[in-house]
Amino acid sequence: MADKTNELERIYTIPLRKAKELTRGKRADNAVRDVKRYLVRHMKAENVWLDHSVNEHLWSKGKYNIPSRIRVRATRFSDGVVEVTLPESTATGSIRDSIQTRREKAASAPVLKAPEAEEGEAGAPGSRPVTDVKGVGPATAEKLEKAGITTLQELADADPAKVGEAAGVSDDKAKAYVHDAKDILAGKLETADVKAQPGLAAQREAEKPKAGADERAQAEAKGDEAKPAKSAKKDE
Repeated sequence: MADKTNELERIYTIPLRKAKELTRGKRADNAVRDVKRYLVRHMKAENVWLDHSVNEHLWSKGKYNIPSRIRVRATRFSDGVVEVTLPESTATGSIRDSIQTRREKAASAPVLKAPEAEEGEAGAPGSRPVTDVKGVGPATAEKLEKAGITTLQELADADPAKVGEAAGVSDDKAKAYVHDAKDILAGKLETADVKAQPGLAAQREAEKPKAGADERAQAEAKGDEAKPAKSAKKDE
């Protein structure tokens, strides 16, 4: 087992202005990336572990409104791993065990799937799982399920306050989840999680022939209704 003896500890104030200047929808992800890059350069390490408190601070105002800077405590252990926490954190020693436990729990959590459509019938987009929304992973989906929110349609119709309370996220992040769910249902597939986009696109293509068949059936029905009326005029 690797020795986790404390070797070096530093407090850094990391600027995040460059992350704000990039793609608006990826600001929070870029901020996480910049924090890691900064610490790799200054702590001379390749393996950087962020505590959940650091991640939550970066996401606290949503994915668009990230802080201009963040103050962190970086601890490098003798095995070369740098663990990052907030300076006010009361965590002592290595946080890797708790981080690994959370990762394993999230990985083992069942992935919520939409009910399978009957043979020959495409499922409605609203029945897709909430994990189609970018940022909603298995752990968050499990929390939403306990609040009765399991599909895209239910998430789109939900009160952001209820979503935030159930998922344990900020109001801005909850509003972003609801807004993105509505966009996906409106056909803006680029808003969805990258892994979900192929399935959504295939579902949309599968619905096109069905929609065309429905339109033809309606047109034929109208034509059949008009025929008796013409026959009645001839009889008169």
